[in-house]
Order: sequence, then structure tokens, then C-alpha cells
Amino acid sequence: MIVKNILEATDDKCTCCDSWIAHWVNITHSAASKCSITNCKGTEGLVGAHVRKVGSSDSDSYIIPLCSNHNQSDKNFEIGSTKLIPITSTNLCHKIWTRL
Repeated sequence: MIVKNILEATDDKCTCCDSWIAHWVNITHSAASKCSITNCKGTEGLVGAHVRKVGSSDSDSYIIPLCSNHNQSDKNFEIGSTKLIPITSTNLCHKIWTRL
């Protein structure tokens, strides 16, 4: 799948997690151990980046782990099997944490 970073989305915040990378981890129950971009082995400065699918009618925004270098780029990137977490899942995140 091809995605593009949404550079102007940096002011958005998850309503219940400390960061977007924490949000991705909380929803996926997976470790954010490396950048989601195919062939990138970046592990430093991982962030929960806002992306959109390229070449799709789906205009939703998603969160994925990206290294700090890729998070600053406006290029299209191929990702492997990384789980895309819709921004709208912040409501789901809030419901999960209020039940614990």
C-alpha cells in the first residue's frame, strides 16, 4: 500500500493518549519498533504520523509509526503490513481506557 504523510496535521492530538505513537500502540497492541516504510530500518525518533492512502477513494487519515526522517517528508511511501489506525479511533481508544 502507498501512503503519503500529512504534514499539516501535527497539531491534532489524541484525546486520551500521551502521543500518537502511544495511541497506535494502545489500539494495535503491537510494539512500535521501527519505521513502517518498506526498507527503512529507522528505529530512532519514532512518531505516530498522520498519513492518507494514495490512489484510493478513501480520504480518511490514519496513524502509523514513522521515523523522524520520513515524518518530515511529503513523498509517497510504500508500507508493508503495518496496521493503519483511523484517526476516528480516538473515540474507541477513550472507551478502552475508561473501562480499565
